[in-house]
Amino acid sequence: MKAIDFACRLLMRVEQDSMPSGCRLVLLMVAAGVDNAQDIAAMTGLRPSSCTNLLRKLARERYLRGVGSAQDVYLLAPAGKEYVRHLLTFFSSPPPCA
Repeated sequence: MKAIDFACRLLMRVEQDSMPSGCRLVLLMVAAGVDNAQDIAAMTGLRPSSCTNLLRKLARERYLRGVGSAQDVYLLAPAGKEYVRHLLTFFSSPPPCA
């Protein structure tokens, strides 16, 4: 699969998704290994306080789990892994023009 195919399929899947865009962006950033509010803010342009609120919301909804002594670092929880897996299920389906 070419990078443009991947990008287009992911964008189509995201467009059909019902999760609020800020939550989805933060969740995908954590899935990519960016695990704290400061780093997410630096990469996305969101305010650090917004990132903190979104991380906490996702943790309350059990998509993420806080780790570390201050719990300001987050990892995907099982529900978060399943959500990301759902967004990427286009890998297992044939291309639309095949």
